[in-house]
Amino acid sequence: MLGLLGCGGRGTADATHLVETGGAHVTALADLFQDQLDNAKLNFDKLAASEGPRRIDPSQMFVGPNAYEQIANSKEVDAIVVTSPAYFHPEHLEAVVAAGKHVYCEKPVAVDVQTARNESSRPASAPRAG
Repeated sequence: MLGLLGCGGRGTADATHLVETGGAHVTALADLFQDQLDNAKLNFDKLAASEGPRRIDPSQMFVGPNAYEQIANSKEVDAIVVTSPAYFHPEHLEAVVAAGKHVYCEKPVAVDVQTARNESSRPASAPRAG
């Protein structure tokens, strides 16, 4: 069960590719903006329609500045694709790893050298939450 954090065109395309080629099932979406969530939901609901009634539940759509924490803590998600703007990557990556989720974070991991060094020394996994 896959969550998408950052529902713009790039993130939606990345997660769509995982659905089409890897058999992933998108169960949760998070973004700062409602319109991005709505567009991504239409895309994934259309993909799911060919597989049966596997639409994204509205309770798994998180919007606003704390959406990354909500999706990280969702019990409906095993892995999260982080495609938010690069300046949010360190904070989002930290929350997702701390929640014990698998994560794919698009590059760059940070926008400055010191933060990139800090991120590269971060443990690759965290204790599984729950």
